[in-house]
Amino acid sequence: MLYAATEPQGAYAETIAQYRRSALAPELASEGLEPGRVPPGAVSREWRASRRLRKLELVDPRPFIDIDAVSTHSYITREASDVLRSLELANLDIGLIRGPSRTLTRALAQWVYTRVDDDGLGLYSGIRYSSRIGSQECWAVFDGTAVRLVDELDIEPDDEALIEVAAEMDIAVY
Repeated sequence: MLYAATEPQGAYAETIAQYRRSALAPELASEGLEPGRVPPGAVSREWRASRRLRKLELVDPRPFIDIDAVSTHSYITREASDVLRSLELANLDIGLIRGPSRTLTRALAQWVYTRVDDDGLGLYSGIRYSSRIGSQECWAVFDGTAVRLVDELDIEPDDEALIEVAAEMDIAVY
């Protein structure tokens, strides 16, 4: 599975959300940190240096299933009722899709991935969804979908999309 976003902000939101400050964890004072360590609520230089922002293009993709659409919820409730019953769910809705249950989202992704046509080819190239972190449009691209690299950029501390997302999440960028 390859995860992608339509805009850089979506890619950044999905990957830096883990650095948000937590109400459950005690705050650590930024004074007295070991050299090279960043305080809580920050993205380090090392994080940026070990990643790239990539622009991709799909080659001859099959359709993507829009997991946020009400019509998709109706379709899955009807066609994948065994999956929902196994999770003790009567219906599917956006609250469940965006909820904390990775069991549900993985089961649905598996079900969509295994839908094939008469020739045994996958019906879908993946799943289109909105990030539960924000309103960003994201994509789960299934294995077997051809992808071409269009561009690859270093993630700089002054990247406008990164700064925008980090500010929304109260995350410092080093």
